[in-house]
Amino acid sequence: MNSIITNDKSRIEQLTALLVEVINHPADCDGDLILTLDRKSDLRARIHTALGAPIFRTQLFHGHHNIDHDTSGEPIVWRNQYHCEACDKHWEDEWTCQCDDECAQCGTALSPVDSIWIGPDEAEAREMWEAAHVVGEV
Repeated sequence: MNSIITNDKSRIEQLTALLVEVINHPADCDGDLILTLDRKSDLRARIHTALGAPIFRTQLFHGHHNIDHDTSGEPIVWRNQYHCEACDKHWEDEWTCQCDDECAQCGTALSPVDSIWIGPDEAEAREMWEAAHVVGEV
């Protein structure tokens, strides 16, 4: 019983310290926190870890002005390039994943011929992305 109280107290202290850091953290003009993406300083990841909660992709990369999000809130981090051999059409599109698309000219379903990471350049950004859950997965 005593270890449970100690663990709860430790978790409360950890969360309190994180909340103070969030309150004092700089924000952009929209009020989004400007966060770095390494595991030691990503406040969202640290808060979720302290709470024992999973980290979802929709919670990553907010406050980065060059990262758009789709309608479900997932960051768009891939530029997929496609080539339809049936009609020789080339195109690219940016998505949240390396997904198939349909040729607008002839309707052929295609996988990307190449997918380029366009997410943040920080060293751990891609690793965090791969480790995060898709909403509805957990």
